[in-house]
Amino acid sequence: MSDPLSPVTLERFSAALLRLGALAHEASAAEFLGQAVSVLRAQIPFARGWWGLGTDLGPGKVPAIYQTQTIGLTDSFAAEWRAIALMDSFAETTLRQAGEVQRFEASQDDDAPAEVAAFSQRHGLHHGMALRIDALASGHGFFMVVYRDAAAAPFDAAEALLFKQLLLHALQLWHQRLRDALSAAAQEELARAAVAALPDGRLLFAGPALCELLWSHWPQWDGITLPAELLAQLRRLPQQLRLPGGTLQASRRGEQLWLLRRAEAGGRPGLAPRKMRVVQLFAEGQSYKEIARELALSPATVRTYLRDAYLSLGVSNKIELGEALRGQGVSARTP
Repeated sequence: MSDPLSPVTLERFSAALLRLGALAHEASAAEFLGQAVSVLRAQIPFARGWWGLGTDLGPGKVPAIYQTQTIGLTDSFAAEWRAIALMDSFAETTLRQAGEVQRFEASQDDDAPAEVAAFSQRHGLHHGMALRIDALASGHGFFMVVYRDAAAAPFDAAEALLFKQLLLHALQLWHQRLRDALSAAAQEELARAAVAALPDGRLLFAGPALCELLWSHWPQWDGITLPAELLAQLRRLPQQLRLPGGTLQASRRGEQLWLLRRAEAGGRPGLAPRKMRVVQLFAEGQSYKEIARELALSPATVRTYLRDAYLSLGVSNKIELGEALRGQGVSARTP
């Protein structure tokens, strides 16, 4: 690929952005991200890839995946990957270094554990490139991993730069498209919603508050497709389904099932003392690492607590967080 700042690269980047902007108006919210990946693939060729939303649960734990889509890979790919996830050093690096594009070449697989090498060989994962993007306000992290065949050239630095910038733009447009489709100005609404394909219930999007409700009712839920029992109860649409801990509002739009967790009466729940302390320290200007050291928590746990607090308080930045705390009579010194 040519130099990142060459006229040819800038022209291609501009064309891709214009196409993404047009897709934001042409495609439905449920279809947008898959079509946006096709735009990215036209600029950065790859043979296989997968992407989705998830949450880092901390060291030694397999990340929670709330949805995933693939191109050129089997439907069972995500479930198979979970079985070797804790041995996958490439995934571990991508997870721990959010916002930084990671790359590997086929030759680097020589030192991989046998299970990981077999998994890569089975799915044709030779040259790879990955990015995880934290999205605190929406409650989830977004990830995408793409692969090339062994005979193809590895991904280079220019492609990594283009990959990151196009993904950032696509993700922002996708969130805006989802908010428009849900008629929701607030992030809290998006956090309580889900979109699934019919008839199989494969998730195209799922907000963390809705995932929390489903997990409380179906603890063994895989996070990739809606629970079979839930789908069976939603044969008649639209309808409202009462579950322990909340109510689901379900409707059909074309070939998609739309779910919304209705807000509970009595307003937002309060934060547990431990979470409240994390929020106070963050509002006062401390970093994830500083808070983790002071409270003997992992940075991943601090990030999770803050994500939950943003959703519970209905805020999207540190200024709004401080105002929300003061509104509850909590002292928070802003930096």
